[in-house]
Amino acid sequence: MYSNRPGPRAFLSFLSKDARGVMTRASEHIRKTCQKTYQLISTQSTESYQRARSCITSVQWGKWIHRGYWAVSILWTLAILGLFAFLGLYGALSYRFESGDSACRSDETFNPVISQYNAWAISGFFKINVGFGNLSFTKAKIIDIFWDIIAGRGVQACMAFMSWHAFSKYVTTSMEFAPVTYTVFFTVFLRREPCLYSTFSTARSFISCRGLRSKIAMVFMIWSMVLITAWPTIASAMTGYRTNRESLVFDYKGHYIPFKEFQPIAYIIHDGWRVNLTGDYIVSLFGSGGAEREPIISYWDNSFWGACSFDHLSDTGVDCSLQEAVSNYVSTYGFFGLEHIASSFGDIEIPSPVLNISAFYLNPDGDFYGSKEFGNLSNAAFVYSNQTYPLTYVMKNASCQPTVDCLKWGFSFIQAFLALLSLNIWTIGTSILWHEARSNLRFLPRTVIPKGWQAVLILAKNMKREIDRAGLDVNSLTEDQLTDEINTRFRVGFRMSSLKHHL
Repeated sequence: MYSNRPGPRAFLSFLSKDARGVMTRASEHIRKTCQKTYQLISTQSTESYQRARSCITSVQWGKWIHRGYWAVSILWTLAILGLFAFLGLYGALSYRFESGDSACRSDETFNPVISQYNAWAISGFFKINVGFGNLSFTKAKIIDIFWDIIAGRGVQACMAFMSWHAFSKYVTTSMEFAPVTYTVFFTVFLRREPCLYSTFSTARSFISCRGLRSKIAMVFMIWSMVLITAWPTIASAMTGYRTNRESLVFDYKGHYIPFKEFQPIAYIIHDGWRVNLTGDYIVSLFGSGGAEREPIISYWDNSFWGACSFDHLSDTGVDCSLQEAVSNYVSTYGFFGLEHIASSFGDIEIPSPVLNISAFYLNPDGDFYGSKEFGNLSNAAFVYSNQTYPLTYVMKNASCQPTVDCLKWGFSFIQAFLALLSLNIWTIGTSILWHEARSNLRFLPRTVIPKGWQAVLILAKNMKREIDRAGLDVNSLTEDQLTDEINTRFRVGFRMSSLKHHL
């Protein structure tokens, strides 16, 4: 009865065949869909690429490159002139840029008189006296390395590019009026960068063979080649890092004492016991209760910064009552105790004679009485541990000692000034050379400035013609012999006419 029915295996086999068919159709559909998607994406990408390429090629890149060259040249000139003007201003007013918190000057010398600092002092030629920051050794070294790469090699590359751009134009126009030697042609149109050998060879060609129309142009070109060759060394030599320093004074006992522990002397009350003080009592220009600071003499009026100001006691928070009392006393009774009369010192009545008070150096524009009589800075003195130290002693026996692991990175002012002066001369000279050559090229419409392989072919053809004319067999000559023959026989070189012939 059930013998004709398919069994389970046959049923499963049927299902398997049906599933395979479904899978085959699905995979075929997916394949076709992926192929259409790929073709669509490929077509869209190709069209987008072609549109982008069309837009890029439609741009007048030569015009934009020319404008970019002008923009870079203008920015370069403004930057160089601006830095040069700043250094000139700094050199004229270098003391105004000095710190009023330390007697250690930028050239690592000790001097509490700021107005006496001069950045032009030849002793600071190799010193880093324009410094910045409080850096660790690692940070200072990283800055130094980046400077050598960017300002050294980078600027050298820019200078070489701009110089040879101007040189090639100028030599091309000069060849219209006078021939140039093969050495000059090779250096300007083929080497296109300076080195010691090319600089020497070019200078020798200008001197012993044939030069250009303008002797000034020849001198400038040689000077520019020397400057560009030496620029990385110049850029590296004028920078560096130095330690931050602390000012110390060698006291009478042979110890180095921080200068901030010295205070400038205003008055001395020689008979101070008469007003409940000690004999030869020293009254400082600084009041009590304030923070310790180094006694620095300002550049403005040769006054000690931080000295008592009797009209601003509440603002400073410094007690200057003793200084004010002594100033009022000498304004009434005078110096040196010459009056034989009774007097009063604050609330203390003093029998005749008056107190014997003398002074050392008083701020010219300060509130202390007696600045006209005691306004000679050379008489200034300091007190430490109740002992008097004249300014002359402090200047002779003080020094600036380095602090631990704290550096400033910066420049030698004189070297930086000379480097920027050279850059300004180079910038102006190159601009004049380029402008003159560009003006002359307008009258030579058929002239093409040779570059690359074109310059190689021109040089080779001219030399081949001269060699054939001289009847030389170059295969039988050594390199030195061939060089001598070229230097002796072919000193004339070739003119623009031969250049046009090969172009």
